[in-house]
Amino acid sequence: KDVKHEKHRKNREKMKNYFKKRVEFSRTIRYNSYVNGLREVGFCVRGVKRGFMFEIGEKIIYGENGVCTVTNIAPLEMSGAPKEKLYYHMIPLVGSGTYFAPVDTNAFMRPIISRAEAEALIDSIPGIPPAICNDNRFNHVDAFYRDLFKLHTNEALVSVIKGLNCRMAEKKTRSTRAEATMKRAKDILHGELSVALDMDMGQVENYIQERVGAI
Repeated sequence: KDVKHEKHRKNREKMKNYFKKRVEFSRTIRYNSYVNGLREVGFCVRGVKRGFMFEIGEKIIYGENGVCTVTNIAPLEMSGAPKEKLYYHMIPLVGSGTYFAPVDTNAFMRPIISRAEAEALIDSIPGIPPAICNDNRFNHVDAFYRDLFKLHTNEALVSVIKGLNCRMAEKKTRSTRAEATMKRAKDILHGELSVALDMDMGQVENYIQERVGAI
């Protein structure tokens, strides 16, 4: 039992390190490109959170909520809220309601990837390994995939979808649990790709299949 648990832990760490290296590289490229662009037009980047400052109307990735549109940048209109503190007001592409986050938040936020990055991601899908959890205990399976969501990378989402497809094919996971997690991964992935590729979200899965085959 302990050996199996250790194997599960090592596999989990291996997947996390694989995607962490990929996202650190791609994030550095995007960050440097963005900051250099700001400097070229005379924008002072000192104090800008992670080099990014979002505008009203801009679509961004907000944590594990996927694509959100910034609808306003203003203080919260509620009793007791500090009037001098600015918040991003965001509406999700999938789901309902409004999210609020301080402009100096530590929550993960980034711009939507470019069309070229989206095309490159799709072309790389066949080479992305599936995230396979070797532990059949449901709480451990949930923790395994939850950690991958926290990486905030499209590669990790592809790996989650591939891994869950494998588990369901082998009947190792209850379909309702796996399908809910897979839907969440697809909503985030397809949402960003739909914006980057300027197409309806419902067309993304067919577009991927026509280009590289099913995930």
